[in-house]
Amino acid sequence: MSASSSTSRGIRAALPHSPAHRSPRHARRPSCPAARHASGAGGRRGLRPRPVGRVGHRRRPGHGDGLDRAAGGRCGERGSGDGAAARADAERAASGWVLPTSGYTLTGRFGNSGARWAHTHTGLDFAAPSGTPIRAAAAGTVTSAGSAGAFGNRIVPTHPDGTRTWSCHQSRFAKTSGPAAAGEVIGYVGTTGNSTGPHLHFEVHPGGGSAVDPNTWLTGRGVKP
Repeated sequence: MSASSSTSRGIRAALPHSPAHRSPRHARRPSCPAARHASGAGGRRGLRPRPVGRVGHRRRPGHGDGLDRAAGGRCGERGSGDGAAARADAERAASGWVLPTSGYTLTGRFGNSGARWAHTHTGLDFAAPSGTPIRAAAAGTVTSAGSAGAFGNRIVPTHPDGTRTWSCHQSRFAKTSGPAAAGEVIGYVGTTGNSTGPHLHFEVHPGGGSAVDPNTWLTGRGVKP
């Protein structure tokens, strides 16, 4: 027997035990990091036998179940959360509308009534520290800026479809005329006019007519106050 023949048989004998020739049925399945994390919080379903309870007794869902379902979704749809955020950003960009300020608390809604208002409330109140930037909620042209009685310092951009938005009680203006891009700073939160504290009173007037609920208007355009 030649050395080469002996070596050849030795190689063939070793092949069945080689990891490279493992049967596909025994191939290790890829693990899901999200599921591993979920099992740490509440355990993955299906790995432990379910306890036998009383007849008719239904197990209450635990915190881990929600994590398991979320983990399963992440395993099947990697990056789905990022995708949803990207879609939301795209919808906002397509609508052309943005929130008129940030770092706020909503303290008054459309249709409210009471001692704080002389009439039914016609806007949405964003309470924020004095000096917080106020932004154009959509692209348009500033057609009015000045003192407006109970509304205090008010700036009114008119948008391409004729809609007007009012930003009231400003401490000062950043812009008093000309075009304004969506998100451009046009003023600053204040407490001028009939106001009990620094806030932005924001109104939406489609076609320059009567005010409508800003919350409904913005939400319908992909922006949730």
